[in-house]
Parts: sequence; structure tokens; C-alpha cells
Amino acid sequence: MALKRITPLVALLFAFCVSTANAAVVSFLGTLPAGSLQQAGPVLNSLPRDFTITYNYTPSATGLSTVSGTFTFLANTSDPQVTVATTGNFAMANNAGTSGQDIFSVDGIIAAGLLGPSVSRYTFAFVKPTNTISSNNLSPLAVAQMIAGPTSINFKSGPVRGFGVVRGAPEPNTMVALSGFVIAGCGIGYRRRLKKHKETAVEASEA
Repeated sequence: MALKRITPLVALLFAFCVSTANAAVVSFLGTLPAGSLQQAGPVLNSLPRDFTITYNYTPSATGLSTVSGTFTFLANTSDPQVTVATTGNFAMANNAGTSGQDIFSVDGIIAAGLLGPSVSRYTFAFVKPTNTISSNNLSPLAVAQMIAGPTSINFKSGPVRGFGVVRGAPEPNTMVALSGFVIAGCGIGYRRRLKKHKETAVEASEA
């Protein structure tokens, strides 16, 4: 009976591991300087505002990935903290263009109704020498190699228009590949349950 109870649990853990094996997360810090928010209105005003962006993405050998995450404008003296959902794309290019530079670019959207009545679109990119990455593989390691701040973030439309600065990831360890943690966690949990099951079986046989 115990084995019958454990088997569905193992199947569930396996399904969870497989479904999240490719997920990864990266965060950025940035600042919108005074005067850059030309049409922010009452939501953000036009004062200096620090922000963080946290993206979830799926590593890809093609160098392209759809992302989702949160864009958090931190509180200042006159406005509260504002957190909104964001979606967009990551693109990794090895030896891109005639100059042969390596490029990691982000193209994002904040939906209408979150900061204002219309969509806010933004882009930013990190450019490094040709020998930084060896392929278009969009992996946590390749992304970490490409991040080097600061770089401009351009808000192209909507309630936020103008330029800001992205200072890169807060720390190297914020580049987290969830697959490693999830799979390791599943393995540890399974081993603990298996050990407990064996100990229970031994106690039952000795009784």
C-alpha cells in the first residue's frame, strides 16, 4: 500500500520538474532621471525614479525568448511604489551585424491601463566584443556574460516617454537558473521520502 501511495507522488514531482526545467530568472536595476517621463501624468510624475525589472524566460538555442515579469518603480518623496506586469522578448546575437559585436537586447511592453490609458513600449540592449559569447544560445550563462551596465533604456510610447539608465543585474547571483534549484529540490525531496519509507518498513518488520 505504501508503494502505491508513493508512486503517484513521484509521478507528480517528476511532472513538476520537467515542466519547470527550462525556466530562468534575471533582474535589472535602473533609474529614470528627472525630466525623462514626459507623459507620465499622475502615476509617476516627472521626478527621478529608481526601478527594478524581474523577468522569467525560457533558455533557447535560437537566441530568442518570450519573457514575462514585473516592472517596479520604487517610491520617492511624492509618489508611492508602483509595480506593473510586463511582457516582451529577449534576443541574443553572436557576432551580429557588420561590426561583429555580440548583442543581448530586450524589447518590452507594459499593457494599457497599468501606467496610463495606452501601452508603454521600451527597449534596451547590452553590446560587447565578438568573443564574449560563442553562439546564439540564450542561456543563463550567456545572459550573465552579456550583461554590462550601464546602458540606456528607451521608453518609446505611452504614458512614459524618454530615456533612463539600466545598471545591469544587482549581483551576479541574481542570474538564477531555476532548473537547477527545482530539479535539485525534487531530488532531495524524493530521497527524503524514500529514506523515510525505508525506515518505516524496517520498523514495521521489527515490530
